[in-house]
Amino acid sequence: MFAAWGAGREWASWCCFSGLIECYLASNSIREAMVMANNVYKTLGANAQTLTLLASVCLEDPVTQEKAKTLLDKALSQRPDYIKAVVKKAELLSREQKYEDGIGLLRSALANQSDCVLHRLLGDFLVAVNEYQEAMDQYSIALRWASGKGPRPGGWGRGSSGRAALP
Repeated sequence: MFAAWGAGREWASWCCFSGLIECYLASNSIREAMVMANNVYKTLGANAQTLTLLASVCLEDPVTQEKAKTLLDKALSQRPDYIKAVVKKAELLSREQKYEDGIGLLRSALANQSDCVLHRLLGDFLVAVNEYQEAMDQYSIALRWASGKGPRPGGWGRGSSGRAALP
């Protein structure tokens, strides 16, 4: 995932930057979060992770919603399997009440990988369009994943192949 960055300093920088930005957002310091996210983008380059991080900050300010959409589209064009980008794009589509688009996005992501969060979000979108039975099915799948009764691709632990999976 972060092979282009190497295993050393870039990874450590990413973790620190990401944590600091999350703290800024938690304390409603959106301006500081935006400055830091832009620095991350300039320092580490335009990849799915940095684009999604910057989009996450943009989603916090109503003025920068369109920029967030553009950034997430770029991130997903680079890595359609990047769950954080899929989740943030689904958040945005939910805010805009574009439920059919959200359902399409989540179904597409789930066609390549299964994840408890994606199944739960798909359930939420299906409820919004009155597809209750299918929503219950998605929530049931999410619960199986969350309870550890399914493999955990995309997270630390054992993937469907039985080998350790990296984020």
